[in-house]
Amino acid sequence: MNRKTLLLISVLVLLLVLSGCRKEDQILEGTGYGITHKDYVGVAKIKVKDGVVEDLTLNEVLLPSTWAEISIGTDVPEDVVVADGKWYAKYIVIGDRNFTGTVRDEPLTEGTETFTKQTVKYSSDDIEDLYLWLRQPEDNSAWYAQKLLDNEAHIAKSDWSKANYQLKVNGFTKRDIDYWPSSEGSIGWKGNMEAISAALKGTKMDASENLVRNDDGYWSINGVKSGATLVDFKDYYKVALRAYNNALANND
Repeated sequence: MNRKTLLLISVLVLLLVLSGCRKEDQILEGTGYGITHKDYVGVAKIKVKDGVVEDLTLNEVLLPSTWAEISIGTDVPEDVVVADGKWYAKYIVIGDRNFTGTVRDEPLTEGTETFTKQTVKYSSDDIEDLYLWLRQPEDNSAWYAQKLLDNEAHIAKSDWSKANYQLKVNGFTKRDIDYWPSSEGSIGWKGNMEAISAALKGTKMDASENLVRNDDGYWSINGVKSGATLVDFKDYYKVALRAYNNALANND
């Protein structure tokens, strides 16, 4: 073997080693979506290094059952529907889709679960039931969440132009509306999101079967107590796991 061949082999080996090092040091990013706490779309943004969670942020996007509710007046206008004593915009626009709301004849159920807040069914030309559609493939909730995060949604008149009713909340996410603020004896929503993020940092998201709520109300992950107290903790874990898997898939 001559010197030129040896040199070429050495260079190739060096390149392979450097490439491997860069891959190990690489920070992978991913986003996960999915229904949380029955009536919201959870969004998890994650950073992963060497299979370990480096950073995680969580948010929840409101459904029309919250952001399309309007303040009650005297007479019910034609572009408003009434369900369980609450007023909702009959017409809403999300992205390039126009939705019309109708009051459900009976409570929406799935198995043993009843979705008491989903009293109005919103339908578009290609989506029969927005809520059920959002519970399907992740791409659906991803589309919805991104449109609302980009402020591409509004309550509308019958011609789909923006309506001017007074809304019960101003914003499309729990962060926007300061949902469940902290108080004495409670860390609130933001505190719980931070506690979940802190508990999952440094893990490889391998605890799906080892999420336990202790008698004191705090959740443990693989036997390690977290600071989170949310009843639907597992919903947020699932969304974070989707983000984690998406981050790893982005590296394939």
